[in-house]
Amino acid sequence: MGTPLRILHVEDSEDDAFLVQRELSLAGFEPSVTRVDTLAALRLALEGGSFDAVFCDYALPGFEGSTALPIVRAWNPDLPFIFLSGTCGEETAIDALKAGATDYVMKHRLARLGPVLRRALVERERKRAHLATFQQETFLLAALPVGLYRLRASDRMPVWVSAQIERLSGFTSERFLREPGFWASRLRPVDLDRVVGELSASLDRGTAVSEYRWRRADDRERWFADHVTLVRDENGRPREILGIWEDITERKSLEERSRQSQKVESLGLLAGGVAHDFNNLLNAILGFSELLLLKLPSDSTLRPYAESIQQAGESAASLTRQLLAFGRKQVLEPEVLDLRSVVSELRKLLLRTLGEHIELLTPAPAELGKVHADRAQMEQVLMNLAVNARDAMPNGGRLTISTSDIRLDEAYARERPGTKAGPHVLLEVTDTGIGMDAETQARLFEPFFTTKPAGRGTGLGLATVYGVVKQSGGSIWVYSEVGKGSVFKVYLPRTEDAGASKETSRARAVDLDGKETLLLVDDSDVVRSFLRTLLADHGYAVLEAEHPLQALQVLEGHAGPIHLLISDVVMPGMNGPELAGRVAAQRPNMKVLFMSGYPGGALTPEGTLDPSTPFLQKPVAAAALLRKVREILEPPAVADASAVR
Repeated sequence: MGTPLRILHVEDSEDDAFLVQRELSLAGFEPSVTRVDTLAALRLALEGGSFDAVFCDYALPGFEGSTALPIVRAWNPDLPFIFLSGTCGEETAIDALKAGATDYVMKHRLARLGPVLRRALVERERKRAHLATFQQETFLLAALPVGLYRLRASDRMPVWVSAQIERLSGFTSERFLREPGFWASRLRPVDLDRVVGELSASLDRGTAVSEYRWRRADDRERWFADHVTLVRDENGRPREILGIWEDITERKSLEERSRQSQKVESLGLLAGGVAHDFNNLLNAILGFSELLLLKLPSDSTLRPYAESIQQAGESAASLTRQLLAFGRKQVLEPEVLDLRSVVSELRKLLLRTLGEHIELLTPAPAELGKVHADRAQMEQVLMNLAVNARDAMPNGGRLTISTSDIRLDEAYARERPGTKAGPHVLLEVTDTGIGMDAETQARLFEPFFTTKPAGRGTGLGLATVYGVVKQSGGSIWVYSEVGKGSVFKVYLPRTEDAGASKETSRARAVDLDGKETLLLVDDSDVVRSFLRTLLADHGYAVLEAEHPLQALQVLEGHAGPIHLLISDVVMPGMNGPELAGRVAAQRPNMKVLFMSGYPGGALTPEGTLDPSTPFLQKPVAAAALLRKVREILEPPAVADASAVR
C-alpha cells in the first residue's frame, strides 16, 4: 500500500492529470486527486475539502497559475504548492518561488515530482513541529543557520529574537527589542520604502518574503532574506508575526556572477556579428590600398595618402581581431603546451614592457601538466594581464606570474558559472597595485570598459583575455581589494595528450603567379572586386559568383577545368562548407579555400581550425592569399594539375 495523499490539481488537461496521478503512484503514494480548471472551482474545493498538497499548471484557459497561488496561500500558508508546467521558463519559475510557491516541476520531467513532493511534505511537517515548540526549545535555535524573531502585529515591535540574529547582525538582542526603528535604521535607504511595503503586505496575504541589504555592527553590508508569516488568534484577528532572517550574501553574489556571465556572452555574440561585416569592408580597404601601393612609383606624392589608408585599415583590423577574440570566434591552432615555456620565453619581453620600477617574479614548479591551447593566444593572454598589472602599479611594485597543477572540485565549479570540475593548470598573475572595487570587477571583462583616461587604451585588453580563455575551454576569475592589489587566476583543462608541441617552420619560397582557373564566391561586392583584381593581375583566370546558387550555375556552365574554389564561409541561403560539398559531388578533384571575417561554419564546436580545412581569416593580405593559393595548388607532393576537372 502506498502513502495516502489528498491532492488538489488545478489543470485543464485530463491527460496531464492522469500522467501526474500515475507518476505519484509510481513514487509510492496512494493519491486521491480532485481536479479543477477554474478559479471558482478552486475556491469551492478549498472551502469544502482538506488537502495535503496543491499542484497547479502555470497557464490555463482564462487565468494563470500565479493567480491561484495567493488564493491557496490565504487558505493555508503552509500547504505545499507546486507548479507543473510545460512552458514555464527559469525566470518565471524563480519569480513563482519568490511569490511563495513551494517548488516547480516541468511536465517533461515528472519523475522529479515524487521526490519534490516528498521533500515538501517533510518540510511542512518540520515547520509545524518547529512552530509547536518555538518558545519552549529556544536553546536549539542557536544551531540554525537562520535567525528567528517574533513581532507584535499591532505595532511591529520585536518581542523576541533568537541568538542567531545576534550573530548575524553583530548587535545584542536589546537593540532590536528596545529601540523602535533600529532595524530600519540599518537598512540601505534606497531599499527602505520597498521593503517596508513588501513586509506590510503580509497582513493581507499571510506571508511575505523580502530581500534587502542591511548594515551589520561592523558596518559591512550583507544581503538578507526576510520570511514573515502572520499568525491570527482564534477570532481571526492578527496576533503576531513570525519571521525568519537569512543571510543570502553568497547566493546574491552567485546570481550576480551568473548575470554578468550572460551579459558578457551576449556582448560576445554581438561582437562576432559586427566583425563579419566589418572585416569584409576592411578586406577591400586594405586590399585596394595594397594594390595601389604596388602600382604607385616610390616617389609618387600620392604614396603617403595610400600608406595612411593602409595604416588606418590595419589598426581597424587589429581592433576587429580583438572583438573576435572576445566573442570566441577567432581561429585557434591549438597544440600540446607547457605554460612554463610560454612564461619563460616571454620573460625578457615582459621585463622591457613592465619597466625597471616593477619587480617580476616567475617561480616555476618542477612538474607541470600540459594544456591544449594556441601558443600565440596564450602569449597574448599573458601580455595583456601583465600590461594591466603594470598600469595598476604606476609607482612600482611586484608582479608574480606562477603556474601550478590544481584540481577543481564540484563545489567550486557550482559556485562559479562556466567553470568545470577536474584537473587543471593554473596560470596566476598577482600584482601589488591599487586594486579594484566590486563595481569595477563586475564589468572588468566587458569590451570597451576601461578605468583609464580618455585616449589611453581601447578597453579590449581584458575582454580579449576573457575570450581566449573561454574559447580554450578554461575560465578566469579575479580577486581584488582596493589598495591591496589583484590576482587573476586562469584555469585551463589539463590534457593527458602526449603529442609533441607544434614546430614553426619557415614558409617555403613560392612563385605567387599562376595560370589556373579559380571560382570566387563571396556575397560582398567590394571583397569580390578586390580578389578578382588581385588574382587576375597574377595570371589567374577568375570566374566569380555573388552567392552559392550562382556558383553552382557557373560550375555547370563551364566546360573547362576549375582548379580551386575560393569561398566565403557565411553567406545567405547556403554556407561555404555546404557549397563545397555540392561542388565535390560534381568535381571531386577540385580544391577549396575558405575565407571569412566570422568563420563559424569552418570551425569545430570548440572554435579550433580543422587541419584539413584550408582557411584564411579576413581581412586577407594580398601576399598571404597568393601564397595560400599556390600552396594549395602545388603542395609539397605536387599533383598533376592537368588531372583536375
